[in-house]
Amino acid sequence: MDEKKKLEVLSNINRAAHFEWRRAVLALCPDLDPVVLIKKYWEEVAKDTAQYYLTKIDPERDLAPQFARLFVSSSVVMGEDA
Repeated sequence: MDEKKKLEVLSNINRAAHFEWRRAVLALCPDLDPVVLIKKYWEEVAKDTAQYYLTKIDPERDLAPQFARLFVSSSVVMGEDA
């Protein structure tokens, strides 16, 4: 299996695991508002993303182009057009 196919398979597994996790949490906590759960999930994703971005940012250079490159890179890795 080539690297591109491996990445695609792993991405699909990760995507499925996310929704399986969400269903399991909501089954165990039926009174939990799904919107609250997802907002908390994305808050956690944002924290991890920010930590990663901080390792890639040079504070001595203009920040806007650096963030733009990071956003584009993230999109391309996820298979999106950027």
